[in-house]
Amino acid sequence: MIAILAVVSFFPTTKYYFAQDDFVLIEKARYEFPDELSRILTTPGQFRPFSKLVYFAVMDAVFGLRAMPYHVVSLLVYVVNIGLMFLLLGRLRLGLIAAFAGTALFASNVAYLHIVGWISCFQQLAAMGFMLVSLISGIDGLNRPSNRNRAVSLVAFVLALLSMEQAYAVPIILFAYAVTLSEKRLDIRTLAQRLMPHGVVLVIYLVWVLVIKGVPGSGPYTMGLGANVLRNLYTYTGWMYEYWLVIQYRAPEGLYVSVSHIIMVLLIAYHVLRGRPRVAIFGLVSFTATILPVLFLSNHLFYLHTYMASVGPLFLLAAAIDDVVRFRLSFSRPLATAGISLVIVAALSLSAVRVRQSEAAVMGEDVPYPRSFVFRRANIAERVRDDVVRIVSPEARVDRIVMIYGGQPDALWNILNVKIAIGGASALRLFLNDPDLDVAFHTFADPPGSRTPRTQALIYTDLGECYTIDEVRNRGRESEPGE
Repeated sequence: MIAILAVVSFFPTTKYYFAQDDFVLIEKARYEFPDELSRILTTPGQFRPFSKLVYFAVMDAVFGLRAMPYHVVSLLVYVVNIGLMFLLLGRLRLGLIAAFAGTALFASNVAYLHIVGWISCFQQLAAMGFMLVSLISGIDGLNRPSNRNRAVSLVAFVLALLSMEQAYAVPIILFAYAVTLSEKRLDIRTLAQRLMPHGVVLVIYLVWVLVIKGVPGSGPYTMGLGANVLRNLYTYTGWMYEYWLVIQYRAPEGLYVSVSHIIMVLLIAYHVLRGRPRVAIFGLVSFTATILPVLFLSNHLFYLHTYMASVGPLFLLAAAIDDVVRFRLSFSRPLATAGISLVIVAALSLSAVRVRQSEAAVMGEDVPYPRSFVFRRANIAERVRDDVVRIVSPEARVDRIVMIYGGQPDALWNILNVKIAIGGASALRLFLNDPDLDVAFHTFADPPGSRTPRTQALIYTDLGECYTIDEVRNRGRESEPGE
């Protein structure tokens, strides 16, 4: 039921085209694979060779610039992750009702709208899936050791690390589980033996990423160690329980108190007062360890980072539900089951409504203009593609395109919005299948100067519609003053 309702909720996102980072990743996978792989492995910055390069190389080879298959894959992985979250909550010794409730909250969180609908966010989806598999198999390996469990957990851990940095937390979460929630207590020596492979991989990974590659010193992923760490932790804590009706695009200013902060404090207090501090410790360690890598970012607070960090907060909430159902409502379990089922249906229904409201709206002249910045830019990119393919003939041998903004010269954001929507020049090179195509962006106040015979000038609007200079002149003649 949860999986079906989640698909119904997020399926509208599959109709959108590529947007911004999507084009950049596909271009690098198509034209620069060896160089990009070398850069990912050796230069400071993100270490995501699987999710940012290999995946897009395979998808581009099979599907090219058809966006629907990418969306379908993302939605399928999201559904798989829903099932894996249910299995993990069960491994954490929660009852069936609590596991369903926690899974429903995970599946219906509208803050994950772009996780599902933005093709570039396959990074989070893949890393989360591999991390959940590693945790499930790792917990099985701690409780019932076998070579198969250890091998599956280790391979999944490696794939998660190759997808996103937050997956480094897997050994920490497994260790926290072993000392707080495991079915039987393990002595230090046995625990070290069973987690040693994960530890070795983690050490190699950290040395490679932090020492050999190094951390970025500039750009959006600049790292810092100061007030930003506490500020980021406070902000992400304030986002973790903002389910269904709120999509946090940016953090409020100052020390605000959100519903999420209150819920987190109440859940910790509940478990401690109920004499279950180990439950509180596991939830806090899981959340803190997974969110830790993004706490050091100086200027990149993004709600997408809450996806992989949701295991701990979901567990805290599901464990409280489990405690209430098992011990407080043990006399009326059918009633509790029915009540939670209604809450699940309501949550997923609200999710479907809010997704629809966020991804669809109409502005002037019946132009679809979604509220989501990603889907809005996807529509812009699709219009640019249609007009570029219409105007630029494959036989024209164009080696340079000049994009001239045709709106108000001081509307800087509109100029940048279209440029960002098409990934700078990446989309145009992909549309024309020309890796050497030169692209320049100008305004009428900043003209490009003289043109060569192999230069194509395109005048574009705020919505990404493109026209040749002759088309603009003809439209001007057809719209004489007074008509």
